[in-house]
This record gives sequence, structure tokens and C-alpha cells, in this order.
Amino acid sequence: AFAPGEALCIEGEPGDEVFVLLSGEVEVLRGDGAEERRVGGEKAGGVLGEMAVLDPAPRAATVRAGAEGTRVLCLGGDTFREALGANPSVARGVIRALAQRLRGTPAGPAIPKTPPATEREANLTAVTASPSRTRNPGSDP
Repeated sequence: AFAPGEALCIEGEPGDEVFVLLSGEVEVLRGDGAEERRVGGEKAGGVLGEMAVLDPAPRAATVRAGAEGTRVLCLGGDTFREALGANPSVARGVIRALAQRLRGTPAGPAIPKTPPATEREANLTAVTASPSRTRNPGSDP
């Protein structure tokens, strides 16, 4: 869990984790000097951090937990890339979210909320079979 205002990731830093928002909201911020400005946000069900994993460049933005805090599932880069390869519906959702971000439109959750039961089971099996963890502040990354 992240406390209100706590950073999940920081603009300009390297990143090899993808964050799936389990509860709460986050703010997406970009810096221009010492000041951050809000450029977006995401709600539970959203996915963040995939750009730094898919294109190994520094983080494009800082992400901070919203007023109520947030809980996330952190997926390591290898786990995330494996999930994309094994689950076409997840890959399509991530591609759709990235395309909508490029257009400047709200992306909504990158993972479909109600895929068919067999697809949900396959997605859950693929993700739970891979090493992943939830992020707790104060724990080692």
C-alpha cells in the first residue's frame, strides 16, 4: 500500500516494474524544473509503468498515490513481458491504452474488466504462476 502522496515511481529514474492498481487512485505528474504539474491520473484497474518496461528508457512521469492512498500489484518487467506474450487479451489492452495515451484521450483500465470466464482463468493462471509481489513501503524492492 502507498500512503497519500507517496511516489510509486519517479520521472527520469530507470524502471523495470509495472503497477496494476488494485484500489485507490494515482496522479501522474511531469516535472519542469523543481515543480510538478498534473498531466493525468488513473483509477483501480489501471496499469502504469509499462512504457519503461517495453521501451527501456527512464520513467516518463512521476506517479503518486491519491488522497486515499492506493494498493498496487507490482509485476517485474520479465513477468509483465511474459504475460503479454501468453495472453493476447492483456497485450491488446496494453496496446489500446498506449494508443489512447498517445492520442491524449482517457485510456480506462488496460486490462478488460469482464473477459469471458475461461480467459479470466487463463490470465489469472499466467500471472499467478509468474513471480510477482505486492509493494509495501519500507520493504526492499
